[in-house]
Parts: sequence; structure tokens; C-alpha cells
Amino acid sequence: MILGGPQLDVQEDTFAHHLDFTLHRFARAGVTTVADLAFEPDAYPAVTDYFQEHPAPVRMRTYEKAGVRTVIPHPDHDDPMIRPVGVKVWSDGSPWIG
Repeated sequence: MILGGPQLDVQEDTFAHHLDFTLHRFARAGVTTVADLAFEPDAYPAVTDYFQEHPAPVRMRTYEKAGVRTVIPHPDHDDPMIRPVGVKVWSDGSPWIG
């Protein structure tokens, strides 16, 4: 499983299709940039592959969940369409922190 949760189970072989569908849906609504505020680091290879292989209709920014790893590496590429930009920290009783 590349992405998961109680309502989402996207396998590696269908990931690009799901991401493409979702980004085009945002673009049709006039959205130009989206952000994932709970990005899973394991998804970086699939997401960067998608952006290298497809003409993405919107920019994507990622914020990893705090505590997943101790160091967030700087990307080795400068792609204006996909960029990790921060870490999301919850302190309000969110389900991510228990």
C-alpha cells in the first residue's frame, strides 16, 4: 500500500491514475496549487515519478507529519510542480497525534 487510511487503499500500480484524476479534478475547479498536510515520506518516489512522466495540471506542495522521521531531506531536484515545503505539527488532539 502506498497511501492508506480507513477509506483509502491505493496500490503502487494504480497510484498515478488516482493522482492524475485528482489533480485534474482540482484544475477543472480552478485550483492551481494543492498541499498535502499529512504527506507520507514513502510516497515521494511515486509522486515524483508521476510529475516527471505527466504534464501535471496543478502544483503540489507537501508537508510531512511531524515525528515520522528526524530529518526531512532537501529535494535533489528543483521541480516547480512538486516541492516539499515543511512539516505539519499537531497539538490540538488531532487523530494523527492520538
